[in-house]
Amino acid sequence: MKARYRNLWPLAAALLPFNADAQTHDPAIRHSARCLIVVASLASSEDATLKMSGLLGSLFFAGQIFGAESDIDLASLMKREAIDIDERLTKELLVQCGGELQRRGGQISAAGEALKAMSGNAR
Repeated sequence: MKARYRNLWPLAAALLPFNADAQTHDPAIRHSARCLIVVASLASSEDATLKMSGLLGSLFFAGQIFGAESDIDLASLMKREAIDIDERLTKELLVQCGGELQRRGGQISAAGEALKAMSGNAR
C-alpha cells in the first residue's frame, strides 16, 4: 500500500507554489515592484529626461508598494520579482508602467489646475 502512494509525492510537490513567499503578496504589489525595477533602471541614464523619469517613477512605484504594505521587505520583494524579467518583459513593462505614470501625472496636473482655479476665484 505504501508503494502506491509513494508515486504521488512528486505530484503533490508540483501542486505547491514554487515560491510560496511571492504568493503572499497582492498582485498589485508585485506589479508595482516590477514597475519599480524597470523604471529605476532609467535613473542611471545619461539622458536627463530619462533619468528624471526614472527617479520620479521609482518614487511613485515605491510609494504604491509602501502604501499597500508599510513594513514590506522591499529588497527581498524586488529580488524575487526581478528573477523572470527578461528583455521582452522589460520593454512591455516600460510601456505599461510608463502609461500608468502618464495617467497619474495627468490626474495630478488636473488637481493642480483645479486648486489654481479655486485660489483665483477666492481673490
